[in-house]
Amino acid sequence: MNYSFIGKEDLKKENFEGDEKYFVKIINPLGAEFSIMRPSMLAGLLKTMQYNLNQKAASVKIFEIGNVYRLEEAAGETAKHQPMVSRDGADYKIIETNKAAGLVYGPLENGFWNARKDPMDFYFLKGVLENLFGSFKLLVDFKPLAGKINMHPAKTASIHLKNGECIGYIGVLHPLTAQNYSVEMSQEVIVFEIDVDPLAASLEKTFKVKEISRFPSSVYDLAVLISRDVNYSAIEKACYKAGGKNLKSVAAFDEYTGDKVEPGKKSVAVTLTFQSDEGTLNDAETKKNFAAVIDEIKNSLGGNLRS
Repeated sequence: MNYSFIGKEDLKKENFEGDEKYFVKIINPLGAEFSIMRPSMLAGLLKTMQYNLNQKAASVKIFEIGNVYRLEEAAGETAKHQPMVSRDGADYKIIETNKAAGLVYGPLENGFWNARKDPMDFYFLKGVLENLFGSFKLLVDFKPLAGKINMHPAKTASIHLKNGECIGYIGVLHPLTAQNYSVEMSQEVIVFEIDVDPLAASLEKTFKVKEISRFPSSVYDLAVLISRDVNYSAIEKACYKAGGKNLKSVAAFDEYTGDKVEPGKKSVAVTLTFQSDEGTLNDAETKKNFAAVIDEIKNSLGGNLRS
């Protein structure tokens, strides 16, 4: 857990894009590094990551739940229980928001001869969040997000609830920001930051449970050539749209953009798992659903099977 106080240099190092006039500043701080109530969880996570890397840690997996703070123009409000600040002739109210944030960096496993050395990536942390949301029966959507100056413009997504409300983001730290924290540029720093209160408010009051299927599943692998502009969530949606009620899961396991595919294209490989709760699936039915998925990707996204 990090302090709720940070310094201006921490925000500068993080490349925080917020306007300084909305910072909640401490009148008598213990030092310059404790002069601002944090407007973001990211600076603390990055500082913790750098400390662990300096202690020779090969990988980092951390998360934190806490509050962030910002000023908002009061516009004549005089709420009895709302903390207020006057600055430059204007009144501001202090907004305190409960956040959850996390960071991963380095190989998935470490310390054993047979440990998996492949680096954690965007999809690893996205899967962690999807499992978290799934455990609370929350439907979320990931949409491409560009414009955050401290995040990679092509590897960042905003996170939305089913009502369209944006509750946070997930993505790869921009290389120009990552280099401020002594990381190896060959490996990516992946982070997320989400609002906690909207999650709690959107939880269903009752949960439905059902018996785990006793029948075997059928697994198909699919590799498609598709435009680099098409994100994975669009492919996943197309699969579920056409795959029928027995398509239980869609999982990406490879993305290739090397010289063996034409310029502007990428190869994306996914695993489709079909399973019925009512009986054993026959090959004809499953192949029909699999063919429908291929047609949907071709017709709606312009993708083709990779030979």
